[in-house]
Amino acid sequence: AWSPDGSRLAFVGELDDPRWELSRRASVYVTNVDGGEEPRRLARFADVRGSSVSWSPSGDVLAVLGHMREGFGHYAAQRVWLVDARSGATRAVTTDAVGTFGNAAYTDTGGSGGAGPVWDEDGRSLLAIVSCRGAVDLVRVALDGSLTRVADLGGVVAGFDASADRSTLAVVVHPRDGSPDVVVLTSTTGDAYDATALSNVGRSALGPHAPVLPRA
Repeated sequence: AWSPDGSRLAFVGELDDPRWELSRRASVYVTNVDGGEEPRRLARFADVRGSSVSWSPSGDVLAVLGHMREGFGHYAAQRVWLVDARSGATRAVTTDAVGTFGNAAYTDTGGSGGAGPVWDEDGRSLLAIVSCRGAVDLVRVALDGSLTRVADLGGVVAGFDASADRSTLAVVVHPRDGSPDVVVLTSTTGDAYDATALSNVGRSALGPHAPVLPRA
């Protein structure tokens, strides 16, 4: 991920652990784009969901999804973490009580995409996907750890991307009885969004062969 001023790159990896595939450890690194220094590790996590790292608008803080519970690999709850871009100091924004961040319901037919975190333009909150109690939603995470669902999309949110000003979000939504489709969310006022479906693959691919859902 490019820093806001274009002078640095941040990335997730593990450059000095030959057993990283077994340990699942992953670190957040930063390096200057002029190539004048080796990548510098800021923080190490026991696991990181995906490889997304996001710079705050000020360029002072990085956000990442991960956990620090050694020995749990990919199976501990993933939190939203903030990492100081200079000192490497870390702070967990969320707790395990809100669920695990990322799409924990993902399957090979479930669609995919970015899980966040993505900073809002004002630097006061982030967008991310959270899995909790059988639901997978796109939420806005305030820096005090509180969560607000962005929209009721009627299915599993498999991934999303945001425009530069965060006024438009493209979201991959997987309904319980069909294949994934793309929904565009357009900001109206404040944190409210209007939803427009761009595709109808899930329904049209099934045609007359509607699935039989289990009774409630």
